[in-house]
Amino acid sequence: MMVASLAEFTASLAIGFVVRKLGHKNSFTATFGFFTISSLCLALAIQFEAAELMPVILMLAKLTSTGAIATVYMSSLVFFPNQFLGTVFGICGSSAKFVTIFSPMVAESPEPTASATMILSGALATFLSVWLCESKDEFK
Repeated sequence: MMVASLAEFTASLAIGFVVRKLGHKNSFTATFGFFTISSLCLALAIQFEAAELMPVILMLAKLTSTGAIATVYMSSLVFFPNQFLGTVFGICGSSAKFVTIFSPMVAESPEPTASATMILSGALATFLSVWLCESKDEFK
């Protein structure tokens, strides 16, 4: 529990510097890319039963997933006009709750399913973040 809290705290502090240094779009790509890599490492550690590496890999996965979520919240004003921001958060929150319905089924499925879901969702987010506009002004 303490390790997860430390990873979240570190990611939340560090992501501000990352966004400032890389910009919003590149921060999305970097954080989602690192999340995909850490998910892949986690899947390989499970596959090869590398129990001694699990705490480090789990902390890395927690750090990168928290960083990705913090980037989303921090950059939302850059990508969406203010008048649509409430709608965007509402749609994203509703979609997330709907998808969460399937999490017990994924968790109880045979082993590669949960890891593959994590890896594929991270890879998809990384892939899609490449085509983000730099700001909401590019939509006009």
